[in-house]
Amino acid sequence: IGIADASCSFAAGKGPWDDGNDQKTVKYYSDGKLVHLTYSKVNQKYYDGQRIAVEVDMTTVPRKATFFVDDIEQPNFVIDIPEAVRFWVYTFDKSSSFTVIKFERLIKSTSQGVYGSKGLQWGKEWE
Repeated sequence: IGIADASCSFAAGKGPWDDGNDQKTVKYYSDGKLVHLTYSKVNQKYYDGQRIAVEVDMTTVPRKATFFVDDIEQPNFVIDIPEAVRFWVYTFDKSSSFTVIKFERLIKSTSQGVYGSKGLQWGKEWE
């Protein structure tokens, strides 16, 4: 699951990181890795049947994307996201599927920050 700069276009049969999109996407993999330009930050792993969410706050400065697993806020989030984004989900196995449970506009962010939270800047390599 992840977000991409709105300028990205995705082709059938290709990953969201293909066709030059690797630097224009943030990816939260099931092994917990949060990836943009580098593979350095880890949130909680997630498994089949869990609810995974990404909340983008476009009203704050800096704009940010926060990830959740079963409604639990994850410590690593992304700041300075583009002013227009796309959401994406990718499945690796042909038999895999996902269901969008909710897509809504919130009046206020539900992100509260958690112990050890770290904002990772879009467009920069993460250490």
